[in-house]
Amino acid sequence: IRYVATEGRSSEISRGIKINGEYPFLEAENFVLSRIWEDEFDVATKRITGNHDIKPKQVEKIMWNEETISDSVGYYGGKSYYFYFEQGVNEITFIQDREPVLISEITLFQDQVDQSYDDVYQEYISSGYQKITEDDFTSEGFYKVQGENSYEKSTAILSPAANWSSYKIDPYEKFIMRYNTIGGNTWRIAGDWISWEVVAPKAGLYQITFKANQNYKQNIVSSRILKINGEVPFAEARNVSFNYDSDWQNVTLGDGEEAYWFYLEEGTNVISLQATIGIYNNVVKEIEYAIQLLNQIYRQVVMIAGTNPDQYQDYMFHQRIPDLSDYIANSIEFIENAKSEMQNINEKSSSLIATLDRVLYQLNKFQESEKNIQIGLNELDDNISALGTWVTSISEQPLAVDLLYIHGDDVKLPKATTNFFQKLWHELVMLFGSYGANTSLKSNVEVDGPTITVWIMSGRDQSQLLRQIIDEQFTIQNNINVELKLVTTSALLPATLSGNGPDVAIGVGQNIPVNWGIRNAVVDLTTFSDFDSFSQSFHESAVVPFAFRDSV
Repeated sequence: IRYVATEGRSSEISRGIKINGEYPFLEAENFVLSRIWEDEFDVATKRITGNHDIKPKQVEKIMWNEETISDSVGYYGGKSYYFYFEQGVNEITFIQDREPVLISEITLFQDQVDQSYDDVYQEYISSGYQKITEDDFTSEGFYKVQGENSYEKSTAILSPAANWSSYKIDPYEKFIMRYNTIGGNTWRIAGDWISWEVVAPKAGLYQITFKANQNYKQNIVSSRILKINGEVPFAEARNVSFNYDSDWQNVTLGDGEEAYWFYLEEGTNVISLQATIGIYNNVVKEIEYAIQLLNQIYRQVVMIAGTNPDQYQDYMFHQRIPDLSDYIANSIEFIENAKSEMQNINEKSSSLIATLDRVLYQLNKFQESEKNIQIGLNELDDNISALGTWVTSISEQPLAVDLLYIHGDDVKLPKATTNFFQKLWHELVMLFGSYGANTSLKSNVEVDGPTITVWIMSGRDQSQLLRQIIDEQFTIQNNINVELKLVTTSALLPATLSGNGPDVAIGVGQNIPVNWGIRNAVVDLTTFSDFDSFSQSFHESAVVPFAFRDSV
């Protein structure tokens, strides 16, 4: 589909597709087209030593884009769906779900089957492609891109992030807000992707290394789909794994024994990673099938016995629900298959399969006696919810990226990890240094416009966050400097009476605006010419507590 996203609510575009009036399969009821975002500016271009970084605003790129209707979550490796068409005229119907879009072209084609890395590598060699060496680079023997300097991304949530977890993060400055990474917990949803531009000194075969961190979910592997210039280079690139580690690590893409070689054209190439459920795809499908069956059991039992059945009454569930035994047996089979596969993926997954063991125990009790069904009905409801939460937890796989390298073989990259003593020293420096660090609310941005004084009566964390938002959004966009001060609520009244009060006070009690307003101590917002249009941004009920007669 060739499309362009139009103005909406900035979320991903969702549609369903029918072929000749019918959905050909379940996944066709909902597929996703990406919106494309970029940073308003490169965060490094506005970086000043000793000052906090300014976080770039996320700007949507309004451009024509082409995407196939595919598996964005990763159930089928992120591959394109196949649709059956009769010979002759067929009707394609798109069903709107979320967000507007303009479509200019629909193309039917046969997608290529992914080749294995071994086959692709042999093609590289037979085509005469040369492996890059250190000598092909001008200085350090490699080319690196800062993770925060992304080219494009699928959602505005994936903005540069500040990280102080290690002094080996690049760049790093103690007690200064450096937006030096991207991702983390914000990059956990299957289907979200980030791309970076890399400059290859010449056409040839390169290795790719990510300086990354996955310390968010213990015993979980974060999976990504790798694309180079919009294409998956070989089958193994559909499941790039980043294992759990408490520290940052240099992950050179490979099979665990040897690094992969990737062909890059001379000049600018685009490398992207897309979040996917990866190696857990079969596990997730098995549990989702089990959830469907368990919901069937729960609904039919409730129809007969209600939500609180009498444990002493014989409801004859097996006679009144003909497929009950099959539902229970099939649910046990699906969950046992998922448990076995989880154990094969990770021998240390005992904490992850505790939920599965609990459900299996209950279902085995159901098989022993149908009396256990009515006794454990409420527990069954809880277990169904627990399985849903379990699926969400497994499907969300966070990852943070600090650097991206392209390089040749045997190159010595800067070390990403730190040893015990380096970690201890870093933590001590951060702890004791925090007592003398500059935590003032002074702005890092100054413009030529007027200055207003704002007092905030919330906590230190809220005030620092507000300072950040003001610098990144309000000051630059409106050309107004803001002097922000953290004060106590009791200071507001005497300061105002003495003529030393602020222009704006934030975080005051809800009774203060009206209490002061009837005494002409605050400005009536209705006197502003744009108040009517401005108030439309809020629900009518939000204005009511601050209204008195004709004033607000």
